[in-house]
Amino acid sequence: MPGTPTIAVLGGGFAGLETAFHLRYALGDAVELTLISDQDHFVFKPNTIYIPFGEDPDRFRIPLAKPTARRNIELVRGVVADVDPDRRMVTWDGGERAFDHIVVATGAAMRASEIPGLREHAVAVWTTDEMLVLRQRLNELVERARSGKRQRLLYLVPPNNRCSGPLYELILMMDTHLRRLGVREQVDFDWTTDESGYLQVFGPRLNTVV
Repeated sequence: MPGTPTIAVLGGGFAGLETAFHLRYALGDAVELTLISDQDHFVFKPNTIYIPFGEDPDRFRIPLAKPTARRNIELVRGVVADVDPDRRMVTWDGGERAFDHIVVATGAAMRASEIPGLREHAVAVWTTDEMLVLRQRLNELVERARSGKRQRLLYLVPPNNRCSGPLYELILMMDTHLRRLGVREQVDFDWTTDESGYLQVFGPRLNTVV
């Protein structure tokens, strides 16, 4: 539609999808909407904590093609390489697109390199692939525990972490999982955190109500 404002939304996570669908709801066909994501599906990340304990990752993936098409939102699969605000142009690994307005909602990422040795010796719990690695490591730990070899699990919340909740969930779920398998007494848990209180990011007195 000639003269119709164009809006590019970068990111196919919670923020990107919520933004794109709300803009379509609020503005109707008065704008052209393009959603650019490096994945063709949405991952419901809160539930990925179940993957180490046997859940199929596909249960938490929702293809984006149909819901975006129903709302007349163009879906582009690509990794964004550059945003030029002067030219009002976004470039990805498969093309480029002009925009009148842009929303950057590409989300957060782990920076394991900030802690020496973390990448080589620890398992992060941020992506689906990392949760699958944790599943493999957990299965190996269980086998060693069953053979009589005492095991130790270290849970680490590093400085400046803003999303420690999943680790709290995982240690509690791990306790239940190992008890069900009959090996909990063979596994020691260590918890190391830079926080001054329980789930510090949610406030200083959360431990009084949880």
